[in-house]
Amino acid sequence: MKNKIPKFASKRLELIQNKMQSLCDEGFYRDLAWEVGTVDKDSKQILFQGFVGQSGLRANDNSLWRIYSMTKPLVSVVALKLIEDGKLRLFDHVARFLPQFKISKILIQKNNKEQFLPSTTPMNIFHLLTHTSGLSYGFWPDPVANIYRKEGVLLDCKVSLEEEAKRISTLPLLFNSGSDWNYSVSTDILAFILECVTDMPLNDILKKYLFNKLGMSNIGFEVSKNNIKHILPCYGGEDILGDKLIERNIDIFSSKPSLTKVDHFNSYPENSNNQFRRGGHGLISSLEDYSLFASNMLNNGKGILSRKSMELMLTDHTSEKMKPLGMNNLFKPSPGLNGDGFGLGFKIRGLGSSSLLFGSEGEFGWAGAAETLFFIDPVENFYAVFMAQNLDQPGASALFKQLVYASLR
Repeated sequence: MKNKIPKFASKRLELIQNKMQSLCDEGFYRDLAWEVGTVDKDSKQILFQGFVGQSGLRANDNSLWRIYSMTKPLVSVVALKLIEDGKLRLFDHVARFLPQFKISKILIQKNNKEQFLPSTTPMNIFHLLTHTSGLSYGFWPDPVANIYRKEGVLLDCKVSLEEEAKRISTLPLLFNSGSDWNYSVSTDILAFILECVTDMPLNDILKKYLFNKLGMSNIGFEVSKNNIKHILPCYGGEDILGDKLIERNIDIFSSKPSLTKVDHFNSYPENSNNQFRRGGHGLISSLEDYSLFASNMLNNGKGILSRKSMELMLTDHTSEKMKPLGMNNLFKPSPGLNGDGFGLGFKIRGLGSSSLLFGSEGEFGWAGAAETLFFIDPVENFYAVFMAQNLDQPGASALFKQLVYASLR
């Protein structure tokens, strides 16, 4: 990592502020917030920060955001910590914890007919961390996802993590583990396994191995009664974790905004008396708390992970055959994951000229369904965290990233 403090052009930073405010004024978002910072002599240093919103509704330091899939990197880092501690191995078979995976079937469609073939490769922890397990998500347009929607996978917060993992283990796979890449419920299965090897609930695992060490006190699956008022409403009309396949086609440059609130009670509760836990979504966080995590990752995971764990985590473990990784939006312009690979819980930017966003080789991070985003650039020595709450994903996060890089001197 370079030790230089990155510099940004002040007029460009004004452009970021003004552009994000205009997207709220136009009705694409109710609230937006961001922080860009660096690490100097092991200390987090904020370089610039912003809170914007519709008139009288601006987000602030106390605001809490549903971070959706930005839960995954946190769980993945803790998994690596437990591997360091000898509680787990990357090559451990998932069937050790969920025996139904021993008899998994691969679902293929041929001539408009479904066929189920026996899986020939045991799924392991590495496959879960890299999303090469063969599992799916209910919001994808694939045959396994259709089954997930019918079975109600991840739809009911009253279903325990253990019950959810056991139900998923009985459903078919898209492909043999390790043969392809598909973004999926893998981290939910991983979270259940972490509970098995520690004999602790996931929320306590995260606190012990990550949150308490970094001073992250405003993040969790539960929000106290005093802080519920700080949770920002989420928009997008239909919950992404619902029982229907939704076309998300609102775009900041070509569509009219539509701010319709989402009812998250079934899939993303604010308080469940410590019953709700998931590995792939579910955490509610402040901007500051997630920035503490991002700055730690920029600082080589100091105090959390070893140097060799960080190296392995930030290695691209996807083959050329798997690329481009399938995260492009079919219904509107999207940068997708062109030019990117995947490490252990994080997307990794490669050399590929096919990348459609500014960045540096080795930049890593992830995003969440309500258009939260974080990225860490070891070359330029900065981290960035962006918060929004719109499941239609109109495009502010990608624009933010583009403008941040354009602001570098």
